[in-house]
Amino acid sequence: MNPPDKQIIKAALNTSWGNHQTRTLAQNAPPSEEELKMRWKQHIGSARTIWNKVSENELLTSEGHKKPLVCLIQKHHDITRDEANKQVNRFFEKHMT
Repeated sequence: MNPPDKQIIKAALNTSWGNHQTRTLAQNAPPSEEELKMRWKQHIGSARTIWNKVSENELLTSEGHKKPLVCLIQKHHDITRDEANKQVNRFFEKHMT
């Protein structure tokens, strides 16, 4: 992973995007940090299939957090933030719930 990509992940984790905030995986309570990481690791292969321009290491480093994923997908696939956000939300609805 290039150093700028680590900066993208760190910046995304510290950024608020208003309506683009992370949706909880459970209806009543958000998953714990460990649960999110565990679920994410189980679906890395599916994520790599969809976003093949994002390295496995970058996906693992994001630890399943939506904001860094959106930034990485936007950057590597040259799409808008809104489109990347839609793709991430669809992925999470299908694989992470």
